[in-house]
Amino acid sequence: MLSFMFEKIKFYFQKMTSARFVVTGKCNKCGTCCRNITFFIGKRIVKDETEFLKMQEFDKKYRNFEINGKGENGELLFKCKALNDDGSCGVYKFRSVNCRLYPKINQKFVYDGGKPLDGCGYKFSVNKKFRDYLKK
Repeated sequence: MLSFMFEKIKFYFQKMTSARFVVTGKCNKCGTCCRNITFFIGKRIVKDETEFLKMQEFDKKYRNFEINGKGENGELLFKCKALNDDGSCGVYKFRSVNCRLYPKINQKFVYDGGKPLDGCGYKFSVNKKFRDYLKK
């Protein structure tokens, strides 16, 4: 029990003292993000069409997407079916929560070198400079 509490305290201490990422910039309305969507099952990225078909059976919202290719690491890339040819959203007022929150920063994604897609108007930046960690 004591070990569990120590790990929990350690986790929260690291969370409070680690860098936070912030989103700057604005949407260019190009639709690139709507053509290069990745999905996860738990913490594992979807790489197989059969998995995607099961996801569609499990949750109807995945029926709004179609496979658009494969990424550099073999992950499936999906395209939103509501995307218009000019890059605009055909259901903007009724878009999903995920679209409304984009670009939601996943700290692990950024720590692992993730960045916005080429041409995206958004940028990820750290809200605390390294030298600020050295000051007490």
